[in-house]
Amino acid sequence: MQPPPPRALATLLALAATLLPSTGADEKNQRLPCGLARMKCLYRDGCRKALDNYMDGCLDIMNGHAKTCNDFCTKSLIALTSTLPGHALMECDCGEDEFCRTSKLRLAPCRPQVQYANQNGTVVSCEVAQWICGADNLCGTALDYYFRNCRAMFAGKRCSRRCNNSISILQRQERAAKLQTCVCDGDRQARDGCVDIKRNMNQLCFGKPYIDEDREEETNEISGAGGAAARTLSAAVGVQVALVLLAGR
Repeated sequence: MQPPPPRALATLLALAATLLPSTGADEKNQRLPCGLARMKCLYRDGCRKALDNYMDGCLDIMNGHAKTCNDFCTKSLIALTSTLPGHALMECDCGEDEFCRTSKLRLAPCRPQVQYANQNGTVVSCEVAQWICGADNLCGTALDYYFRNCRAMFAGKRCSRRCNNSISILQRQERAAKLQTCVCDGDRQARDGCVDIKRNMNQLCFGKPYIDEDREEETNEISGAGGAAARTLSAAVGVQVALVLLAGR
């Protein structure tokens, strides 16, 4: 699919504005023009990446080629609207641009999931929680250090001082809050890997046991700490698997 012409590109950036409800006429008057809101988002690495994902994942529904919001589009919108500049972009003023106005309506199927995921206290999948954290510069950097410094812990070997410090820093990030309550999703192997690594964190980093009651009921046993954890460090599932660990502290 060919990308939209440059003139239409700026209007695409405002297409999700209806995902977040207005609170009154004063708020409407304070909305930024979409061009300015776009520039503010592009100045932030996390917001820019979320915006790029949004442009790639939501193009079909915005152009009217799809009637439903696909998984990638939904996660992109969740990540984008979780940031301050991204929120401002979603609330930006389309002006008299009819294409922008029409495309906003086409994004209506995305609204419920995006609103739910960004509410305080809601529980999301660990993959969505990672997208939210990654859209924030500080949280995304802390997450990168966590993955870099905790590989031995993921495999059930040890929890180094650097790993423990990385966990502590990550847990202090505002946008990491949902990582502490997120649930494992994906196939059975990915979920089992989450549980194994979560146990490793509790035992190696925090010195306390962890029992997964769901798996105990299904299998009547708990496998060794290192086996499934090491398998899940593949590119396909490794990132998602590790995220649930933050709930262990």
